[in-house]
Amino acid sequence: MNSMNLDEVRRQVTARVAGWDDEDVAVRVEKTARHPLHVAVSSRHPSTYYTQWVDLADHGTVHLPAPDDGFTSVGAKGTTAGTATSTDDAVALVVGEVSKAVRHLREMQARHLEWDRPAPQPQVGDDALAEACTLWQGGRDVGSSPVRAAARVLSGVDHYFHADFITEYNRQARTTPAVLAAGVALLRAVNAAPHRNADGWTAEVGLPAGGFAGRGIT
Repeated sequence: MNSMNLDEVRRQVTARVAGWDDEDVAVRVEKTARHPLHVAVSSRHPSTYYTQWVDLADHGTVHLPAPDDGFTSVGAKGTTAGTATSTDDAVALVVGEVSKAVRHLREMQARHLEWDRPAPQPQVGDDALAEACTLWQGGRDVGSSPVRAAARVLSGVDHYFHADFITEYNRQARTTPAVLAAGVALLRAVNAAPHRNADGWTAEVGLPAGGFAGRGIT
């Protein structure tokens, strides 16, 4: 016999999870057309993409659709946390799953922040930097594009769109020592350089300010 008061479940869940909603984690509780209680836990931090949903059905089953971390397969199946038969059971079950999702998300965010910390890099010598810049300025197809591919391969940062010619540049960069060396030199030099905007760099090298400094390294 199901003795749940769904409005009361929603009220209690909203009150109990409200403290977990902050600048890094979003926790939203609502009633939808399909579920009397729907909770979404998602990342507000730019270093982490993640959303986990917790759904309570009319008959008391709590279901977790597959989380969306940016790599979730189409058609991925979620899990069923359990079935509640009373208001208190439903509140405890939903809040427990939301707590797990929040904890998992915060652990992911902490790992990503640690990975994003800049690591000390060896200083780039003048000759190595000059060689890298000369290669970069050798032309788009034989200079900057291959070096940008090397930077993507070395940093793991993908291009902002996918295309066959981008994939081919990346493949070639992995097997071209001179291009990889130029990528290493330029990435290290940029990492060690002062933080300036485009106008700041044009002023530094004596060029007219125009708001554009050139092609990005990746």
